Amino acid sequence: MKIMKTFIITMLIALSFFNCKAQTVNLSTYNPSANDKSGKYYKDIDGNFDPFLGVWKNTTGSTTFKVELFKEVIPQGDSPFDYSYDTIQGKYYLIENEGLIDENIICIGENMVKVGYVIIAKSNDGVSMNGVIYDTCIPDDLNSTFGELKMDITATNTAHWTITRKGMKLVGMNYVIPTNIILTKQ
Repeated sequence: MKIMKTFIITMLIALSFFNCKAQTVNLSTYNPSANDKSGKYYKDIDGNFDPFLGVWKNTTGSTTFKVELFKEVIPQGDSPFDYSYDTIQGKYYLIENEGLIDENIICIGENMVKVGYVIIAKSNDGVSMNGVIYDTCIPDDLNSTFGELKMDITATNTAHWTITRKGMKLVGMNYVIPTNIILTKQ
């Protein structure tokens, strides 16, 4: 009987090690400058990302700008960090004559090798989203243009989208994607 009791206690202790999980904490406490080795998961517990997630569109003339935003968990497992956090990421499309026989996708902004998706953002209040965006629609010889993205929910299913240039500006170089429009959630 004593051997069986020892075996059960040993098994319970061993299983408890396999069932350890990272501590989940509110994303609002996330501090990217900290040397965090906590193993914590900084989660959007308050649902501040939710109003932004999904497909958004703006059509001007025959050109449609379509944005897809989704929540991603970003692991920071590289030394000296050991934590993960929620972020809003996304991609976009410029489409000519969307839904018509002669529809033409002018540009797709999806992934960049070193940064992941072309849109990386967060929201602390569910009304304003701030982040960065890469305009990969610029001709190849100029690479992409990096900008500061701001998206403000102005009414149910409507948002104001603005991009402000960051970094060095090359003469004659402008964004290809829209920089100041109203988007409608689909």
